[in-house]
Amino acid sequence: MRIGVPHKGEVCVIKAGRRSGKKCVVLKPLDTRFVYVAYAENGTLKNRVFNLRHVQPTGETASFKDESELLAILSARSARL
Repeated sequence: MRIGVPHKGEVCVIKAGRRSGKKCVVLKPLDTRFVYVAYAENGTLKNRVFNLRHVQPTGETASFKDESELLAILSARSARL
């Protein structure tokens, strides 16, 4: 597991807010404080910017080519920890 900014495809857990406990995948690190992530909610894929303080990397990585593969990855993993 890397320390610092998570890289594209890294699986994280959302730690704060109403989405806490959900798994997400980093789509793009924006800078040293923010990442653009995707997570599954009600069977659809949602994208959002999170502060790094609010996500915790799990050490897993996910490879995907399009949104349907990403949704399948997030749905196959446990929705909440």
